[in-house]
Amino acid sequence: MNFNIRQSRLGRINFANPIVTGINYCFRIFIVLVIFTAMSASRLQADPDFKDPSFGEPISEKASIRICSSGDDDMPELHACLVRGPVMPNAFVTASEQLPWVILDLKQSRQITGIHIRNTPGKNGAKNTGLTVEFSSDRKTWTSVFQGPDTAPAEWKIDLLEKNTPTRYVRIGLKQDNPRVFRLSRVTVYAK
Repeated sequence: MNFNIRQSRLGRINFANPIVTGINYCFRIFIVLVIFTAMSASRLQADPDFKDPSFGEPISEKASIRICSSGDDDMPELHACLVRGPVMPNAFVTASEQLPWVILDLKQSRQITGIHIRNTPGKNGAKNTGLTVEFSSDRKTWTSVFQGPDTAPAEWKIDLLEKNTPTRYVRIGLKQDNPRVFRLSRVTVYAK
């Protein structure tokens, strides 16, 4: 009898071993329940470390998130933690790609004044290098507003007060020579 490995919403499930499947499923459900309990109890609007009155108000708490692909360690239930709730080390994890990205839909066009991005911590520093930020009002035409250095800081504080670009969609990605996994901890978008 040949059993297939199939991708499910909660990760890879090996139907050949129901005990491993059950444990994996229960563990992921437990983690999600703990996180959503903390989210409802804390009533966090944005990461408190990211408040910057010079940028205006955080507007990304209600944004929807879309990623280019899901990696093996990705848990879609945690994607909302990228913009609201408890700060997670990996709010999302893409598959290994040449140009991975995440898109935030702000639900309406706004004049963006700044963005704070918290990098995923790594064993020897932060993980992502070559970060890019692009804006769009239709998700078809993108305008580059930030190109990060090839270093991996713990966070990026991007001042866009001078850019004066109304946008609805914010795409954050990596420009790199070799395919890599992309993950971030927190993104806060500001507008006045």
